[in-house]
Amino acid sequence: MPSQATDVGLPFTAVTAATALGPAPAYRFDAASDRPPASTWAIHIHGQGATRAGPLRGVPVAHRAGISSLVVSYRNDHEAPSSPDKKSMLGQTEWRDVDAAVDYAMAHGAESIILVGWSMGAMIALQLTRSSRHRKRGLAPVEWTPHKRECSHGKHAQVVHS
Repeated sequence: MPSQATDVGLPFTAVTAATALGPAPAYRFDAASDRPPASTWAIHIHGQGATRAGPLRGVPVAHRAGISSLVVSYRNDHEAPSSPDKKSMLGQTEWRDVDAAVDYAMAHGAESIILVGWSMGAMIALQLTRSSRHRKRGLAPVEWTPHKRECSHGKHAQVVHS
């Protein structure tokens, strides 16, 4: 499992999402350069107490599928700015920071977003699909499983393990 972005073996750029609390760092992995620019992006969201290193394992799968990836940070995760109380709200406030990452992706060519949440990151993804102004623009939470599943938006998704 990769422990840092360079371990993924793909080119990436360190970027920031402009959150209400300040800039939140993210890793941006563009789709393969031999393909047209990706209109679908995956936003990878780590769990509570974790770092962006955890969701890096999903980036190669998205890359092979021609999907650009953004591996994000959010408030109180020791990488993004902290909230005044420095407490986790288990997705109830953190979704706003990931919404800023959706803004970033949309401003850079994304037309639809696959939310890939790990542990509490999945709670953030679900909250985002309920509360984001982008919720009707193609936000799709996907659970990582080798089986075909129905996503919350009624369509099917299948994730292929590497």
